[in-house]
Amino acid sequence: MMFLICLNVSSISGQSVSSKPASKPKTVKPGAKLPVAAQQIEDQQAAATVEQLLAKAGQKYQRLGVGVWAIRKNGTNFKFFQIVLSYRAGTLVTEVTVAKGNSVRVNDAAPALLRLANRLDYAKVGVDSAGDVFVRNEARLKSLDVDELTNNIDKIAAAADQVYAEIFPGK
Repeated sequence: MMFLICLNVSSISGQSVSSKPASKPKTVKPGAKLPVAAQQIEDQQAAATVEQLLAKAGQKYQRLGVGVWAIRKNGTNFKFFQIVLSYRAGTLVTEVTVAKGNSVRVNDAAPALLRLANRLDYAKVGVDSAGDVFVRNEARLKSLDVDELTNNIDKIAAAADQVYAEIFPGK
């Protein structure tokens, strides 16, 4: 009996018991942030690429800052709006704010917005944290060409015009 108790107290196969946890190998997480200088260079190169695409597409744009551009458009229903393009982390976002939060009753417009979100496959229709109604599209910059950029801009402009017509009928 005493022999069994001694076996239970001692370590198995001469393994040493350590109070320190085993250290994990250090790995770089996917999507880890680049050093600031490298990120700035990447952002500048992306901005140059977007501006080249916009120029080739014949789009008149205004640069609002590093990685942000605006294109003025006119729609059948939604007169004088601007499409904002912004670059971040490899993605070019094309977006229009259709209505400011204080100009639309979101609860009343929600059924129409949901129907549009279902019907407009190429655009996200939503309401942001400020209550603004928007339409948006995202595209990976590295696979974007002039035709795709033009297509995205045209589709977002058309979607903004449709959303405006739905939430402000008769205007």
